[in-house]
Amino acid sequence: GRGHKVILCEKEDHLGGQLDAAAAAPYRPGWAELKSYLLHKMDKLGIDIRLNTEATADLARDEGVDVAIVAIGSSSFHPRIPGIDRANILTAREIQEGHANATGRVIVAGGGCAGAQTAEYLAAKGHDVTIVEMLGAIAVDSPRAERELLLGRLQKMGVKVLTETKILSFEQGKIGVQNPQGLEDLAADTVVLCMGSIPNNSLAEKLQMVVPTVVTVGDALDPRRVTEAMAEGARAGLNFYMQEPELAA
Repeated sequence: GRGHKVILCEKEDHLGGQLDAAAAAPYRPGWAELKSYLLHKMDKLGIDIRLNTEATADLARDEGVDVAIVAIGSSSFHPRIPGIDRANILTAREIQEGHANATGRVIVAGGGCAGAQTAEYLAAKGHDVTIVEMLGAIAVDSPRAERELLLGRLQKMGVKVLTETKILSFEQGKIGVQNPQGLEDLAADTVVLCMGSIPNNSLAEKLQMVVPTVVTVGDALDPRRVTEAMAEGARAGLNFYMQEPELAA
């Protein structure tokens, strides 16, 4: 190695983040093994891992950090729809990372790749699942071959799909929607939001006040796939690996 002192801060009590969510979905092998490999490499390299520690500008200043790589991901997008703050409105990340549990009839709000995979995850656990998507098809952002397999599995599992359907309200035990036939209420005990993500970029702005070099990678820059986030992180690390040891922390 180049002798850089590396500190990894994680506000949760374990590492993994989106890798845990990816590993939780059925028919997605390899993610748990990838996490184990990365943990092994960090242990071997002697990286200073600080769990239950949120990265802040004060911490960076106290540690004398020269370079900060911000990889704190994104947050689920909550659209301005009446009832969005109801207790039965959960996010896919909360479900897949084990922070919350769905009950009864489940509506997955949003039918992109993430929504379709979340629906599959919930159906595999025995839930009655319906995907509600505003566009004319679901999982259109999935690779073609993967999408065909995913759609086939959803059909076999009995997942219902409602396209060209816009959610108008979240209410007790139901959601109000508008589709080509008009207005309709759909029964829902739990609603799982899969309506996109927004980057967590406030930390980078604060760090720029106290750290000479700040680089944002992954979903904190622009929400995308895990593989793209990992590639950006690797490139950032490689750039500083080529510099003198005192330039990175």
